[in-house]
Amino acid sequence: MIELLSREYPAPTGGKRSIVISILFGLFVGFFLLFFEPFEITEQPYKYKTLKILFFGLISTIVLIVFLALLPEFFPRLFKNENWRVKHQILYYLLILIIISTLNGLYINYLENLAFSWANYWWIIKRTVMLGAIPLCFLILIDHNLKLTKYLNLVRELRLHLNNIDKTSFKQKHKLKSHSDFKKIMIDEKSFKYAESEGNYSTIFSQINQSEEKSLQRISLNYIEENITSSHIIRCHRSYIVNLYMVTQITGNAQGLKLEIENSEKKIPVSRKYIPIIKSFLSNQ
Repeated sequence: MIELLSREYPAPTGGKRSIVISILFGLFVGFFLLFFEPFEITEQPYKYKTLKILFFGLISTIVLIVFLALLPEFFPRLFKNENWRVKHQILYYLLILIIISTLNGLYINYLENLAFSWANYWWIIKRTVMLGAIPLCFLILIDHNLKLTKYLNLVRELRLHLNNIDKTSFKQKHKLKSHSDFKKIMIDEKSFKYAESEGNYSTIFSQINQSEEKSLQRISLNYIEENITSSHIIRCHRSYIVNLYMVTQITGNAQGLKLEIENSEKKIPVSRKYIPIIKSFLSNQ
């Protein structure tokens, strides 16, 4: 069990998708309480009763947007896949659940003009953990296994195509210009391995005489992507552009796919939206 909790799991990444999920979940909570009336709160003769009940859903939406969309955007170092495990996902979602329950409890006190009571608060928290923790852990573990199976199957498929790549194809040299002093930056496809984003800069890794060399350039990944149109040099992640001719192995876990590069200890992550591009390239080799 300890080994399972220590397995890799994709960290929250923020973005529009997280906001949409948060809104949909909040709507579900609000309308579930409104139509199924599972608690006594729905039976009270409140003025503007419908809006006051739907506000429970708004509380859930706001908390989820903060934790799933905003915090990963503002504190990306805390949400690195390299450090994120199943146990972190469980604890993070339990924290979200406790905060939502706390705010809902305070909201009920406000609606019913009740004074805050630690006894009532702990009752809410214990009930929340007892009712929510077990299904939450169960769902996360199931999701982990589904993701792991999906990516391992994909890895097996892509490895078959990886062995068929013709690495003797013609390779060009690309002249790019630095954003700051407009000096020329030469990217030779024969030696270029990958580029990693460093804010407004990019670190370019190359293979020179059997050793890896890197250079920090005042140039963005977007600019590199737009000006190198070779099909085997692609954006695979918001922070990486990779030369697929330099990929020696493809691995995967519940977090997704990773590319191992020739003569490099770095494993390049592949974002979900770029998987079809890599799959298409390898399939056509």
